Amino acid sequence: MVIDFNQRLGTMLKNLTSSLQGSNFILGHAHWLGYDAIQNPSKYGLMDTSNACCKTWANGTSGCIPFETPCKDPNGHYFFDAFHLSETVCSAIASRCFDDSSVCSPFIKQLVQA
Repeated sequence: MVIDFNQRLGTMLKNLTSSLQGSNFILGHAHWLGYDAIQNPSKYGLMDTSNACCKTWANGTSGCIPFETPCKDPNGHYFFDAFHLSETVCSAIASRCFDDSSVCSPFIKQLVQA
């Protein structure tokens, strides 16, 4: 179901962009970039791609436990909690989305220059 949805999403976003005057929808397909960060953490400045920065409930599979101190270097982690990527990973995706059509289509620089 997910593969079928993802294959149709690009066409749907193009249709929305053309039918909603003044809008621009961007298709982000950065899963491979996240996978690369897990496989090559030092390339992204990461030290830990397995554990959340904060202490979480349910053995790392939920949100942060309130009032617990997070790790000292959250940007060295892939995950901040069980659901959210760290600022480092989000920044890598956003930077590539700005000018790399293999991550986002259309890429943001293309929209700014138009």
